Amino acid sequence: MSGDMIRPGPLFAQRSDRSSDLFTLGDPCVDIYFATHQVPVAGEKRLGRMLGCFAGGTESNVACAASRLGLTVSVCGRVGDDVYAAMLLAEFSRFGVSTAQVTRTPGAASASALIMVPPDGEKALVYSPMTVPPAPVADRLGLLEQSRAFYSAPYDLPRFLLQAEAAQGFGTDVIIDIEAAMAPDTETFHTLLGGADVVFMNRDSFSELTGLQPSIEALQGLLHRGPRLLIVTLGVDGAMAVSRTESCWHAGFPQVAVDSTGAGDCFAGAFLACALRGGTLAESMSFACAAACFAVRDFGARSGYPRRADVESRLRSADLQQFPASVR
Repeated sequence: MSGDMIRPGPLFAQRSDRSSDLFTLGDPCVDIYFATHQVPVAGEKRLGRMLGCFAGGTESNVACAASRLGLTVSVCGRVGDDVYAAMLLAEFSRFGVSTAQVTRTPGAASASALIMVPPDGEKALVYSPMTVPPAPVADRLGLLEQSRAFYSAPYDLPRFLLQAEAAQGFGTDVIIDIEAAMAPDTETFHTLLGGADVVFMNRDSFSELTGLQPSIEALQGLLHRGPRLLIVTLGVDGAMAVSRTESCWHAGFPQVAVDSTGAGDCFAGAFLACALRGGTLAESMSFACAAACFAVRDFGARSGYPRRADVESRLRSADLQQFPASVR
């Protein structure tokens, strides 16, 4: 690990007046997996093998990772009334995530994704969202007020801005994951940055949206747009992060990748699990990188998601700083 640690300290205020550490908003998704020797391009047909159906969805994955690692997490979303709904709900229960705000939608199909995984584990996917409009933002105000942090993947910009304004009015931190598809132009990208307190991105999205390769300096150049913390994941190369007082880069943990689906979500959930318990930037980056290496070991976004003891053991075996008792 290397970095410029100027004033290490907790990344989130400690709040005892909230019933939930983290509230995620987004529909769970059923991931239908195919293994293939090569992902087809336009006009091609490739042989493959169906591997099965697994629970997924960005916000849902983050919720499950964070809950398994010790946070109190509530998820708000919808499932259909199809054969997948029961499986999606059961998976939340398996990870200890509250589903009190997950509703079944009559006559609708649950969100789904077709995921093609080649031998190197770097998947390609097609996503089919639910077609029924979501509930009004006003219906979520109680959850926003009761949670320390709110996480979303903001594909719907107007809706996200309403959610962010409401959350910040309650003193709830707004956390988002920005993908290139969410921001068709620079103005939209900057608007998303301005609506969030904490932003996660992966390397490809960062490069596509900024025209730059990730670097500490490039990340710092975006902080004036609004967020107080920006984290970019780098796949096998680890991750880098900047706040207004410090910066950090952390190497990835060696791990043979079977399927990278959900690894970035595991990183985000683990980062929040450490940071919301009082971890510093360096501690949270170490913890998240260690957790993410478990996520690529098997097919399915959450199949490899670790428990806290697994992450602590991985940190010790790598001869890195042990996860401090003060943030357990």
